[in-house]
Amino acid sequence: MLANASFLEAVLPGTESKKMNRLLLPLLTILLVLAGCSSSEIKELEPAELQDLEHSVELKELWDFNLGDLREHDATRLQPTIDGGQLFVVDAEGDLYSLNKTTGERNWVVELGKNITAGVSAADRKLAVGTDKGEVLLLAQSDGSVLWSVTLTEEILSLPQIRDDLMVVQTTGGRFYGLELSDGARRWVYEITLPSLTVRGTASPINLGEVSIAGFSTGKIAVIDNEKGGLIWEKPVSLPKGKTELERVIDIDSTPLLRNDVIYAASYQGHVSAFRLYTSKKIWSKPVSSLKDLAWGGTQLFVTDDRSEIHALEPASGASLWVQTALHHRRLTAPTVWKDNLLVADLEGYIHIVSQATGRIIGRERPVSGSVGSPIVVSDDVIYVISDSGQLIALTQE
Repeated sequence: MLANASFLEAVLPGTESKKMNRLLLPLLTILLVLAGCSSSEIKELEPAELQDLEHSVELKELWDFNLGDLREHDATRLQPTIDGGQLFVVDAEGDLYSLNKTTGERNWVVELGKNITAGVSAADRKLAVGTDKGEVLLLAQSDGSVLWSVTLTEEILSLPQIRDDLMVVQTTGGRFYGLELSDGARRWVYEITLPSLTVRGTASPINLGEVSIAGFSTGKIAVIDNEKGGLIWEKPVSLPKGKTELERVIDIDSTPLLRNDVIYAASYQGHVSAFRLYTSKKIWSKPVSSLKDLAWGGTQLFVTDDRSEIHALEPASGASLWVQTALHHRRLTAPTVWKDNLLVADLEGYIHIVSQATGRIIGRERPVSGSVGSPIVVSDDVIYVISDSGQLIALTQE
């Protein structure tokens, strides 16, 4: 179905340029797939038509806030975060807001004057964002004042993670930094060699205090010592397959999930795999291709694959419990747990409510115009969603 290597070379001369390849890969993927498809196969890639629901869980709006037009920004990276009673979010102009999460009223706003490409993360009364110039900013939650700013080597597309006295952050160039929380000084850097082609994006790491967990474009998961940045262990979530560079792309762009000392990770064109944190032993591996964050609800693991099909997996074995296929190719977000259900949003601004137990779609609302790319956020059963048209809306059950 994919076109051959000669077509790749015709579309992208000079394939040795890794930076250019990373920027063009999403477009290349579309072009190559379409070039190798028949008309009937192309039709199969069209977003699924939504079917009527007999009984539907309904949502109502609590408040909304305008962030400006985010369509020229990577809105999938600009997700809100909640800490205490505050919701923190960045708008289209790069202004950072603190809002009352209950009412949507503004607490404060800071004009950063930056192109924010990663944020916002919050911990220990502090906030962190990253920029397209490789800048990392640490700010106070109380008023948004900048505590320090440092410039790293490449664009930042993953959320910086704060714990204890260390911030960890990954850049698009395959570098993983440990920064002193006090002043941003570099404590260590762990570096990989990038493949020739990678998907635009990087996985957000997990900072556990003594160690950090990070996924890379090599398809490998690594556990790093936070004291000196040394590698404790590294394992492949997936191994590259195929003859062309495009077929061998196996990026990990989703945040690893840690539960009961087990690391779960997903890769593109690869697998969802589970590893023991302390021994690195692989417990299981299941063929599911995904660039989306995993979710945990009850006793199940959930993932949205690259066809926008939702999978429920048994965490101990990886066995499939159910698959929801009715929303294929609707560019679904990562699943978010809400009560006993899952929430996913799509390319047309619909929020779909899916039963965790059965995978059945039990509700649908369209609260925003435009596509939703960033994961839905839930706090105290209130749903927060951002569209690429700049609508930030808080919802609850009717």
